[in-house]
Amino acid sequence: MTTDQIDNARVAYAALLESSLKRVVTVLSGLEGVRRISLVGDRMPGARRS
Repeated sequence: MTTDQIDNARVAYAALLESSLKRVVTVLSGLEGVRRISLVGDRMPGARRS
């Protein structure tokens, strides 16, 4: 893989994670009895946000 391909794959993966997170929050918040959704993640120091 070239550097550009790796960068493109990273951007695509970040977009997939973002859309998945939104979908999970939407589904869980629509369930009866769900009062709070807590998601915990970790990011390596210095990692870029897209």
